[in-house]
Amino acid sequence: DQLAALQRTDGSLDLAYNTVNGDSARLFRTGTVAWVGLAAVIYKQETGSKDYDALANGAAKWILTQQGDDGLLRGGPDVKWVSTQNNIIASQFLSQYTGVGQGTFRKQGKIIGETVTDKLLVNDDHFIQGVGDSVQPADVQALGALLLQQQGAKEKDDKVLQTLIDNDRV
Repeated sequence: DQLAALQRTDGSLDLAYNTVNGDSARLFRTGTVAWVGLAAVIYKQETGSKDYDALANGAAKWILTQQGDDGLLRGGPDVKWVSTQNNIIASQFLSQYTGVGQGTFRKQGKIIGETVTDKLLVNDDHFIQGVGDSVQPADVQALGALLLQQQGAKEKDDKVLQTLIDNDRV
């Protein structure tokens, strides 16, 4: 309920809040909004409740304002970096979205997911942290493997997980 109350009219949510006085960071990140949107969608799937449909709808609209011409999402309105993790979470959220604009949001979720595997999966065996960032975080590998599995790319999924194991990252 509090996240819905904190959502701004453009659909964004601040990155952080001071729990003592309620001040916000006034920083907006795609990943933060995507995680909240995904939580709202999963809540609806589990309960059937439409209580957070407006929260999910606003989040979906805002997230798509961060999409570049290449199909990937920037980290936020004030940055140029592109995070693999943020794009995967946003893809999951949009791909599962139900409500007003469902067709458009689900289509964009699929496009984002496909663009992640096209541009951020290297040698079909590992994901990089983001555009121009070759670090291979374990959480990105795990999320990327799940994305590949959902896309039906079992062989690539297996390679990503094996690379994660081989690099002693588990």
